[in-house]
Amino acid sequence: MGFKEWLAGADERAAKASARLDEINRRQRQTGKFAGVYLTDGMLGWTDQGHARREPVTGARAEVAVGADAQRRITATRIVLIGVFALAFRKQKGTGFLTIENDAYYLGVPFPIKDERDARAFAAKVNAAARNSLTSAE
Repeated sequence: MGFKEWLAGADERAAKASARLDEINRRQRQTGKFAGVYLTDGMLGWTDQGHARREPVTGARAEVAVGADAQRRITATRIVLIGVFALAFRKQKGTGFLTIENDAYYLGVPFPIKDERDARAFAAKVNAAARNSLTSAE
């Protein structure tokens, strides 16, 4: 292969590379993990009583529930270190639950309240993957 032939195929190689990059980005948006639950290629995976389980995400709905015991407290150490700004930086305490349900399964995963942001992000990915799988099935 000479330089001219190599140069002539540059557009084709660029298109293939762009398509591969788009596929990688799509998979990264639709994959993730949180507290032992994995989302990959339209499937949810978790361990149930020591046995690995995988179920399709189609029709699933994920929600994050923060219990009433999810309190915020201000410690004396925080007040000394931060001063009056300690009110804005309260320590979170308690447990939240990530629930994922479908006609075939129900999954409840407890998590520390400090991980609420990650739980909500994962729930959003599960819900988006469920919507996408319904759209692509039609």
